[in-house]
Amino acid sequence: MKEINAVGQTCPLPVIESKKLLSAHPDEGLMVRVDNEEAVINLSKLAEKERRSFQVRQDKKEYVVEFGPSFTLEESVEVEGFDAGDESRDFIVAFDSEKMGDGDPEFSKRLLRNFIYALSEGE
Repeated sequence: MKEINAVGQTCPLPVIESKKLLSAHPDEGLMVRVDNEEAVINLSKLAEKERRSFQVRQDKKEYVVEFGPSFTLEESVEVEGFDAGDESRDFIVAFDSEKMGDGDPEFSKRLLRNFIYALSEGE
């Protein structure tokens, strides 16, 4: 089982690192240590998307998130208006500010940087 220590990291970093490792090792489990509930919620969504079993346990002030190996679904799910063969998924994102939100300026700038990073690491 692979392991990631993401304690002290804010989302989306634990999810991005987990996704990379899950993609590189589809037949192995993964254990991720995080220290915030937001990361646990986002990692559970990743498990669902990647079709992996998922469990969480709390260990002192940390959460230990475990992904099992990938599994196949018995039935496929069709989403109206989505063509899985459509590869034209290019898009443009425009910003009218150097920050996201109206709160603390440094936090707002960091939030925008993390959002852009998450977009760049997505599929």
